[in-house]
Amino acid sequence: MKIFESFLDYIMYEKRYSVHTVEAYRSDLVQFFDFITSTFGNSTEIDQISHQFIRSWIYSLVEEGVGKRSINRKISTLRSYFKFLKKSGRVETNPMAKIFNLKSGTSLPGTIRVEPLMKYIAMDCKTWEEVRDNVMVHLLYETGMRRSELIELRYPDIKTNPGRIKMVGKGKKERIIPISDALLDKLNLYKVKTFDHFGMESNFVLLTNKGKKVYDKWVYNRIVSILKTISSAEKLSPHVLRHSIATHLLDNGADIRVIQSLLGHSSLAATEIYTHNSIGKLKDAYKKSLPDLDGVIL
Repeated sequence: MKIFESFLDYIMYEKRYSVHTVEAYRSDLVQFFDFITSTFGNSTEIDQISHQFIRSWIYSLVEEGVGKRSINRKISTLRSYFKFLKKSGRVETNPMAKIFNLKSGTSLPGTIRVEPLMKYIAMDCKTWEEVRDNVMVHLLYETGMRRSELIELRYPDIKTNPGRIKMVGKGKKERIIPISDALLDKLNLYKVKTFDHFGMESNFVLLTNKGKKVYDKWVYNRIVSILKTISSAEKLSPHVLRHSIATHLLDNGADIRVIQSLLGHSSLAATEIYTHNSIGKLKDAYKKSLPDLDGVIL
């Protein structure tokens, strides 16, 4: 990884960091750039890495069950690295300026209530843009796919009889996600409307208003804008839809291993994070159902 070798030389020979510390920095940076490459592509230049890219990595670490202390150490590594790049003139702005350490109470993003979400998904869309936005939210919620997976989704990945999507996630791991007839019909309608709107066929499913493939920041901003119309939650992002479907499935009795398969988690521990929300609801249900035992159990 020549992209950060000069930084490692700097902290080893000028800052006099120990060999152990330098190797820890190296490991963090390798992991970070592996994520950037697999999520945003090999062509991503160092000066194109924004704070949204870094937040996506942090969310993925939380999702994988990495501890807060370990994540904060990795954030510290990136802070030192981008400070070095800024000082040496290799980047104009430091993306770490908007990144903060995780607090002890930091948890996964919240969820959106089912009712307003279903109302939005079932709405009657007229324009191409309305259909596109609706398809985007519907896909993220029903399939639990990651933002990076949504961006790379192509029409050949969508199969019929029965409806399903072939997904290539982290580490190039493939998984098959079943989709409802309603989503499949909506995707077909959207494909027709896209051809009518632009007069061309696109291999990629999601397009910007200019007919170009969507990108990370665009998806983030558009989803947040949509979710603000249906939720009053403070922290909104594309990831909230992924967390919502996992939590909703768990609340309704889905097997945790089924949810693990849907989300593409390599470790069951990452999926078990979602049990925290459900345990809270279970406690509330007990207290409402058994008021005389309040304070005795749980």
